Parts: sequence; C-alpha cells; structure tokens
Amino acid sequence: MLYDLPVLIFLQDLVPGYRAVIERYYEAMGVLSQRMLRLLAIGLGMDADYFAASFDRPIYTLRPLHYR
Repeated sequence: MLYDLPVLIFLQDLVPGYRAVIERYYEAMGVLSQRMLRLLAIGLGMDADYFAASFDRPIYTLRPLHYR
C-alpha cells in the first residue's frame, strides 16, 4: 500500500509488471523502516513502539533514475 498518495509510474507501458515490482519494493522498505524505528527506540532505552504514533502514515519517495 502506498499510503493513499498518487503514484505516477510511467514505465508500466514500457516494462510490463513494473508497477507491481515497485509496489512490492515500497512495501518491503516500509516494513524495514518500521523495524529500524523499533530498533532505534530500543537502543535509546525506550519502549519499542515509542515512535510508532509519529510514523503511522509515512511518506515514501522513490526516484528511479536511468543514466546513459
């Protein structure tokens, strides 16, 4: 899920399945970021869910670039 933000993926017409791959990547990075926040909180001696309320609707940005 991309948190209700408009998603513009122009390569879908050129590369079939591109959007599905990018959406899986977004989801995986969201899971990773939540795990890292939990580890940060634990490392600071706080409850593991200390930052959860502040990051309940994160904004992810992905800029896939292709240089020639």
